Amino acid sequence: MVQLLVPAWVGASTGPALTAAPQQPPLKLKAATYNINNARGTDNVPDTTRIADAIRSTGADVIALQAVDKNYSSRSSYEDQPKLISEKLGMYYVFAPNVDLAPEPGRTERRQFGTMILSKYPIVSSMNHPLSNSGTEKRALLEADIDVNGTTIRYFTTHMDTSSTVRLKQADEILAIVRSQSVPAIVAAYPNALDTSAEMKQLFSELSDAFFDQPEAFTNPSQLPAKRISYIMPDRNWELGEAKVVPSLASTHLPIVSELTLNPDAHLNPNIKSLAFTDKIKIETVGTTSTFKLQAYMTNGTIRDVTNHSQYANTQPNVADIPAPGVLRALASGTTVITATYGQSTANLPVSVYLKNPNLSSISVNGVPIPGFTPSQTDYYFTLPADNRQVPAVTAVTEDPNGATKIQLPSVVPGIVYVIGTADDGLTAKEYRIHFAEEKTDVHFPIKIMSYNIHHGADPSDNYNLDRIADVIRQSGADIVGLQEVDRYYSSRSNNEDTIQRLSDLLGMQFAYGANLDRPPSEPGQPRSQYGTAVLSKYPIVQNQNYWLTSYGQEQRGVLETTIDVQGVQLSFYSTHLGLDAIQRNTQADEILAIMAKRSGPKILVGDFNARPYAPEMSKFTKELQNQFADQPNAFTIDSVNPSATIDYILASSDVMLGERENARVIQTQASDHLPIVSNLYLKRQLQQLQWTRPMGRR
Repeated sequence: MVQLLVPAWVGASTGPALTAAPQQPPLKLKAATYNINNARGTDNVPDTTRIADAIRSTGADVIALQAVDKNYSSRSSYEDQPKLISEKLGMYYVFAPNVDLAPEPGRTERRQFGTMILSKYPIVSSMNHPLSNSGTEKRALLEADIDVNGTTIRYFTTHMDTSSTVRLKQADEILAIVRSQSVPAIVAAYPNALDTSAEMKQLFSELSDAFFDQPEAFTNPSQLPAKRISYIMPDRNWELGEAKVVPSLASTHLPIVSELTLNPDAHLNPNIKSLAFTDKIKIETVGTTSTFKLQAYMTNGTIRDVTNHSQYANTQPNVADIPAPGVLRALASGTTVITATYGQSTANLPVSVYLKNPNLSSISVNGVPIPGFTPSQTDYYFTLPADNRQVPAVTAVTEDPNGATKIQLPSVVPGIVYVIGTADDGLTAKEYRIHFAEEKTDVHFPIKIMSYNIHHGADPSDNYNLDRIADVIRQSGADIVGLQEVDRYYSSRSNNEDTIQRLSDLLGMQFAYGANLDRPPSEPGQPRSQYGTAVLSKYPIVQNQNYWLTSYGQEQRGVLETTIDVQGVQLSFYSTHLGLDAIQRNTQADEILAIMAKRSGPKILVGDFNARPYAPEMSKFTKELQNQFADQPNAFTIDSVNPSATIDYILASSDVMLGERENARVIQTQASDHLPIVSNLYLKRQLQQLQWTRPMGRR
C-alpha cells in the first residue's frame, strides 16, 4: 500500500489542480536522498525536528528518505514520521511501507517501516515495485510521478538488501523498471553498497552518478564518514551539476544533494562539470621526474583526459617545472602550485619538493665532535669517565639545514644514546647510536648468554631431535641460556618427554621452568601437560618465579624470573616469550619492566619478543635496558631456513657491561625454526669508579 499525501496547507486530499505552464527555461532540480535511521541521531534519540532541519539545509526540491517509521515501535516513540516530517517542511509526500505489521497489544495503529519521497512540487501518482529480497525484510522500489511546473519527472527510491548477491539481482530489476519509463527519471537511493561493488557498477552502466567526480563523498557514519553508500543516479536525460554531502548528526547517515538540469542532449553534448588532477598533492624528491594526469568531469557523467590539451601556470618555477604536458620535474626544495586551465575551468595541484636527506654531518659528545665521523657509519663507542657517571651531553647537526634531530638519552649510563636525523619531509629518518660502556678492568668477568626459541625441540620440518638442540647449546659455550617454547610431557610432538629435564641431564646444567600452558594429564596418574619458558645455568639457580602476563584471551604468555649466583654476584635473569599482536606486547612490556624494577643489581632479559627492533614495545625495553645487538641490524633470527627478521633479543641493565661486537653472534643452525643468539656480557665483582679515556672507535 502506498500512501500519497499533500501538505496540510493545501487543504485538498488530492492535491492542487494542475494548470498549463508557460514556456519555461531549462528545468533545474535539486535532488536529494537521506537514510534517516528512524529519525535517530548519533545520540540514538528519535527527533523528527532535527531530521526536518537537516532536509531543509539541503535546499532540495525533491528528497528520498529511507528507514522511515510509521507508528512502528518505541524506538521512534510510535510516531507517524512521514506525516510529522511533511508537516514540518510543508511538502507533498508519499510513503510506502515495506514492513507492515499488526498493532502491538493495546495499540490500534499498524506498525510500518519503509521509504518515502518528499516534494515541493505536486506528486501526481505513485507505485511501489516489489524487489527480490533475502527473506529477512521485504524490499521495494518506490516510484513517484512529480509535476515540476508542467513537466512530469519520475523519482525513485529504494533501500536495498544487505546481501550483495541479492543486491545484484535488485540492480537488474531496478534498471528494468527505469528502462521502461518514457519520462525523465532519477533514482535516489540507499543501496547498502560501495561504489566499487558489482551492483553499483551495474546501476552505473545505465544511470549517471551525480558524485562521480567525488569518490570521497562519504555518507556513513555521520560522525566520522568513511564510506559512500547513498547515491543520486539520474538517467541520461539529466545534466549533472554541483553535488555535495550535507553535514548533520540528525541520523547516523548523511544527506546528499545534487543540482540537475533537464537536457535531453546532455549525453551527446556535455559541458564541463569540474576539472581535477588525479593527484591531490605531489610530494617529490629533488632531481626526480614524475608524471601527472588532468581530467575533465563532464555533465553527462563521463571523464575525459585533458592533460595534453590544457594550459599550465606555476607559482614557483624554480621549485618544479613542466617540461612537457603531464611531466613534472622537481628542481629544488620548496613548495609550488601548478594551475591548469581547460576551457573556462581551472584546477590546482600543490607540489612539495624535498631533499629527503636524513644524514647527520656531525655528532658531538660533551661539546667535542666525534673524530672520524662519517654519515654512513651509524654506531660509535665511548668509555665512561671515572669521576662522572652522568649521561653525557650529545648534540648533532644535519647535512640539510631544513632537517631536524631528535636525541633520546638513557636514564642511566652505561647505555645507548639514540640520535635520529629527520629529513625536510618530516618522514625520512636515519638512526645513529652512541654506545657508552665501562672500561673493562680486572674486576669484570665474562659470562656467555644465549637466547633460544627451541620450537619444542623440533626443526623447521617438525622433526623432533632434542639431542641436536643440546649440541647447539653445548658448542656455543653458553653459561646461562634462556629458552622458549619448551615442552614438559606436552604431547606426542615432543615424545611426551620432560624436555627441560632431559636438556639439563644432557648438558649438566641446572634449570628452572615456567609453565604458561598447564593442562591436566591425558591419562590419570600421568604428569601434567605443560608448555612455557625455561632457564639453563652452569651457575647455581638460587630461586625462581614464573609470572603470567596479560594475554587478552589469546595464548597465555609469561616471564620466568631467576636469581643466579654467578661467582658471588646475584644476577636476576629473565626468559620470556611475548604475544603475537602489538596490543598484547605493549601491555606485556610494561608488566615485565615493572617486575624487573623490583630487583636491584645486574639484570638480563632474553627471549622471543615477536617484535621487530623498531616496534613501539621494543622502544619501551631499550629505553630502560641495553640491547646487545643494537648495532647489528641484520642479526636476523627467524626463520632458520631463510632468516629475514629480528625478534629474539639479549637485553641488559646498565650495571652489566655489553660484550664485544665480534663476540655477539647469531648461530646458524636449523635445529629449530629460530636461530639462537649468543654473546659475552660482563659482570662486576664489586663497584669501582672508572677513569676517563678518550673516545674509542668501533670495538
